[in-house]
Amino acid sequence: MPLTAPSTPRPTASPPIAGEREYRLAPGWRVLFGALALALLAGGLALGAWPIVRSAGSRPGLLFGGGAFLSLLGAWFLISMRSRVTLGRDAIALEEPPFISRRLRRVEILGWRRVNLQYGMHQLVLVPRGEGLKPVKISSLYRTDQAFAAWVAALPSLDLQESLAEEEALRAELSADGRPAEPDIALRWPRRVARVLNGLALGVSLWTFLWPRPYPMAVASAFILPVLAVVAAAAWPGLVTIDERRNDPRPSVGLAFLGPGMVLALRALLDVNLVATADLVAPGVAAGLALGGAAVLADGTLRRRRWAPLLIACLTVGWGYGAVVQADVLLDHAAPTRHLVTVTAKRLASGKDHRRLLVLQPWGPISEHREVSVSTAVFRAVEPGQEVQAELHPGALGVAWYVVRAP
Repeated sequence: MPLTAPSTPRPTASPPIAGEREYRLAPGWRVLFGALALALLAGGLALGAWPIVRSAGSRPGLLFGGGAFLSLLGAWFLISMRSRVTLGRDAIALEEPPFISRRLRRVEILGWRRVNLQYGMHQLVLVPRGEGLKPVKISSLYRTDQAFAAWVAALPSLDLQESLAEEEALRAELSADGRPAEPDIALRWPRRVARVLNGLALGVSLWTFLWPRPYPMAVASAFILPVLAVVAAAAWPGLVTIDERRNDPRPSVGLAFLGPGMVLALRALLDVNLVATADLVAPGVAAGLALGGAAVLADGTLRRRRWAPLLIACLTVGWGYGAVVQADVLLDHAAPTRHLVTVTAKRLASGKDHRRLLVLQPWGPISEHREVSVSTAVFRAVEPGQEVQAELHPGALGVAWYVVRAP
């Protein structure tokens, strides 16, 4: 059941509960856990018995170990089906065998938080008052009711308290700077701009990652959005943040700042064949640090957090490397030189990218055998022992790069 924030930060008397109420995993999750448990147990037994049934002499220990792991995982799912939350008038208990068993009295609970998890899941966290007490974390897998929601909602919402405190601090900052003291008025345009930038970042990241066509436009979009995020933070100092903090009323442009840059670096690694990759590492690091430094100057909240500037610098290095590599390629309009190169091997890369790779003999400026990624058409057109054409470009930044084509 959804929880509503209490109207007051002070705890009220607990709602009357007749006896204890017990809450189990929702029926759908119990069925899923049971099916997974049976499948894993069956798979573990089959894998462990395989060396015995087939008299397999190769790596029986590995098969036994794999079977034992699957069996233990299946047993864990089976035991987890017994998880339960027990609610009384003055206490709440959580039992998630085989490892978790916690109980908090109502007077020991400071308040509650809602923590969003992946895939639409969330977790209710009951935070204890004293040291030595552990929080009770109840996932959304449990089937609760109105009585449970009322019992929790009568406790202070720590999220609400922090949100009110952040809003009051922001109101004081606005008044001190002579700006409109009402946060909703001051944040109207920053919120709109942040929403647009983050929405564009999501679309551009998917576009550049999945189907970057036209390629120069996709790459340019991924390059410019992190810069626009910094510009937004600088245009509304103290109102737009780059890193998102819990319960902060200020809008964040963190997705626009980080997402496209990561995809830009990935595209540079997957799509560009440099003769000497190390030659662009230093310029890439410098460009990334420049963007990170601009972000720290634009967003004052980053300067108040000890490790935030270092973390931002590490994250922007990928954007910087991708930017200089793509600039070296896309701004290079010089005529290439062509070389015929013998293919010594070919293979499909394992993993999700399904890259097609050729191993080429030394040629031109490359003095060793090198594996390069090629298009599907080139991969299908040549076999080991045949030749491909390598087009060597000087590079707009002076670092040579090449493209492999069918002869």
